[in-house]
Amino acid sequence: MDIIRQNLGENSYQILVDEDIIPKAGSLAREYLPNTRQAFVLTNTTVGPLYGQKLVDSLEKAGIQTFIYQMPDGEDHKNFAVLNEVYDALLEAKIERQGSLWALGGGVVGDLGGFAAATYLRGIAFVQVPTSLLAQVDSSVGGKVAVNHPKGKNLIGAFYQPSLVLADLAALNTLPEREWQVGLAEIVKYGVLAGGEIWQLLVNHLPLIKAKDPDVIRKLVVQSIKIKADVVEKDERESGLRMILNLGHTIGHGLEAATGYKVFRHGEAVAIGLVGVARLAARLGRFSQESCQQITSILARLGLPVAVPQSVQRNNLAQEILGHLSRDKKVQKGEVRFVLPVEIGKVEVGTVPQKLLEEIVRELCGEAGK
Repeated sequence: MDIIRQNLGENSYQILVDEDIIPKAGSLAREYLPNTRQAFVLTNTTVGPLYGQKLVDSLEKAGIQTFIYQMPDGEDHKNFAVLNEVYDALLEAKIERQGSLWALGGGVVGDLGGFAAATYLRGIAFVQVPTSLLAQVDSSVGGKVAVNHPKGKNLIGAFYQPSLVLADLAALNTLPEREWQVGLAEIVKYGVLAGGEIWQLLVNHLPLIKAKDPDVIRKLVVQSIKIKADVVEKDERESGLRMILNLGHTIGHGLEAATGYKVFRHGEAVAIGLVGVARLAARLGRFSQESCQQITSILARLGLPVAVPQSVQRNNLAQEILGHLSRDKKVQKGEVRFVLPVEIGKVEVGTVPQKLLEEIVRELCGEAGK
């Protein structure tokens, strides 16, 4: 078992990565959450039938009174209506302040479940049990929880650290191919951010990654978590350094919002966003064209989109994306701030000329020259 400690003072916690960790959840709860007597398992209609009962059985075997609630699957359900249904279920189960909420699933369950845990009875213990590659390497670590607003993604949220994270590598075996790919997009992001070992794994072992070699995937998951945990330790509340974790996300979030969260998985939008910021940096003369092409090639070889597919292109899509960018959380004094790569393993945060931004977004949407 790989154990990664997220050092945040009184908010510190352990991230445990291993095969078949869900059946051990009860004993791990006794070890890491000795005071909990109730567990509310929040999952979705896809993951629940696969792993819900395993988690419930393990917790109950450890003497923890356990309830389970399944929310609908999909990003478009990360909203206030579903959040209120979760509050209703927590109240109906009579979960007390010494209880805990266990988010079993991907990023949507983790984000919404974390926000519910942060606000129910002014905060109860929160455990992340991510079952998707994307959630294991990204959203389950760092304590950013949120729901979406019609005007943008994750606009209503909080910083609320989990008490424990259990990343079960065996759960990845049931992921559809598309869900594998979207998780790999975030791993490529970490490779660009950190360089070094994780970048070399991506560059030198693409065939093994595509074949889902367990040893390589484990290394990628652990390396990604360590990179994120290190950044979060230095800037828990995104006042400065942590913003670099948004590499590729600004354009990605705008694309998701402009398509109603119904067309792209998060990682697919991030992949297109990574290509966008690499081009921005290259056009500004701050990033080599060769590295820009290398990022694009790796993403494409992993089966990820590097531009908006022709089937999704439509009139004014670029303008709609730019409109969402203007409302992004990273806007300061009316200017959108971007995380830009300057070399593999090094990024900087800054603004870009509006005309260049519009040009790149139009290119990504197939509207260049129109």
